[in-house]
Amino acid sequence: MATYNRQSILASFGNLPVAPAGRTIHPVDADSPNVNAGELFIESKGVTIGLADIPTASDIKIGIGVGPVNGPASEIRYVAGEDINLCDSNIKARVSPPVCGSPQVVDVFFNGCINCKETYSFAVNLDDSYVRSHELCNGTTPYIFTQTAECCADCDDCNTTANCADLVCKFVDQINGKSQKDPSKITRFLHSDMTKQYQPFGATRLFLTKNDLTPNTTRTFCLDPTSTPCENCGDILGITGISLDGNITNFQGTTLANNTAVSKHSHIKSIVSQINKALEPLGGHAFYKHGIGKCCSYTIELNSCVDTILLVTAAGTLAPCDQSNPFTTFNIDSVCQGCGVTPDTVSPTCGLRIFVDPVEVPCDCAYPPNLPAPNYYGRTVDVQAVGDAWECQSFFTNESSAQILPEGFGYFWQDLAHYGQHRGGSGRDFRYNNKHRGDIGLPDDSSRAKNAAKGVLCEETYCVYNLNVTTTKKRFFNNALTNTNTDLDYVLIPQADTVTKLSWEPILAALQLRGVCQPGSVVCP
Repeated sequence: MATYNRQSILASFGNLPVAPAGRTIHPVDADSPNVNAGELFIESKGVTIGLADIPTASDIKIGIGVGPVNGPASEIRYVAGEDINLCDSNIKARVSPPVCGSPQVVDVFFNGCINCKETYSFAVNLDDSYVRSHELCNGTTPYIFTQTAECCADCDDCNTTANCADLVCKFVDQINGKSQKDPSKITRFLHSDMTKQYQPFGATRLFLTKNDLTPNTTRTFCLDPTSTPCENCGDILGITGISLDGNITNFQGTTLANNTAVSKHSHIKSIVSQINKALEPLGGHAFYKHGIGKCCSYTIELNSCVDTILLVTAAGTLAPCDQSNPFTTFNIDSVCQGCGVTPDTVSPTCGLRIFVDPVEVPCDCAYPPNLPAPNYYGRTVDVQAVGDAWECQSFFTNESSAQILPEGFGYFWQDLAHYGQHRGGSGRDFRYNNKHRGDIGLPDDSSRAKNAAKGVLCEETYCVYNLNVTTTKKRFFNNALTNTNTDLDYVLIPQADTVTKLSWEPILAALQLRGVCQPGSVVCP
């Protein structure tokens, strides 16, 4: 038996339904196909067919028009690049709805006695794509943080409250020290100079109570992107300042210059930085969480002992969408030597929160980054105690927010279209290499860089319909070889495009019914 795998990627756009039946795809006297750019179609012998024709169809082609948005197609890209004989082939499909993803957050608690003049250490073991490209066997990289608990005049050697608070503040300051988070600017992976060391995570002190002794010291603000007629998910609510117990600090440069009601995605880091500057004299720290994808929501989390925190906008103040207490009672397993393995209940009162920076990907096709595309779109940390200064069960961690890996984001599919898509077949021929040609060194019109990714938008978020087309043929005599060809194909439809999805999904379900396997759901929520 022979197997031949190929891969093609079809990306729709323009909110177009699947082409109706009866249209001639290649008119005799026309220079271009009779299809709109971004329009899906099912073709049989050169003429489109509809949903009602699929139960009796034999040879078909699944294709899409390729060309400029809102314009006619200049070429066609087909699934598998050839006819699909429904009598010999089996089409199986599944749909992967888009997932924004979410970064990891880990709480580190110091429980029990913290002795003054004792030196404590712990390791933050980092795992992401950049780490895996440097460590042997895709291992993690440890970042060791060490501090000594100080004594004060009225403290004994084991003042849990005073010594622990001092230790937490020192660790937070050390972790948040200057570091280089841009891998493209790093000369060495780990560096004795922290300003040249890659460190995509930070820390904040956790507060047991606010100043009014209430426990909800963690506050989360939700910022949902909105769309305009000219841009999809381009704007967020304009943040102009912060109110801390009624005292307002105005921000600079965090909204559009001509419209204070609108902030852009590029303003978020400046907003968080200015929040932290306002919180610094009062105690507290803010960080943001965001998934890969332009339409993913931003959440800004603040941990502080300030009683009332509100974000200031042009329309008034914005209250937190969630408030919580980071210090909750939960069970842990006793894992240190001599403690056994019996679960124990702990009620921590002192600790810090390590927040992992969101994974970001560039969306600049003309000038891509000088780093290879990630082979892993996640980032996690594992925090472990180091040394024997920690008493039994005095150091433990709790994953406050687990990592959620993203799915369906355009950067991944655009990159896959460049390097993973099959070259041959009708409508998909382009230069074998991606060498930049021309006077100024940019890709020409027939290069992989331009042809392969047509229609796949970097900032788009897609419902991904995975098509597995398996064709099995056997000659009509005994002991003949069976030839099996498997095509791995994908149809990408933008998440916000309900017109194409509602037209495509019934057709895909009907194609699955022609096979021998029980079809699964192909409805993308």
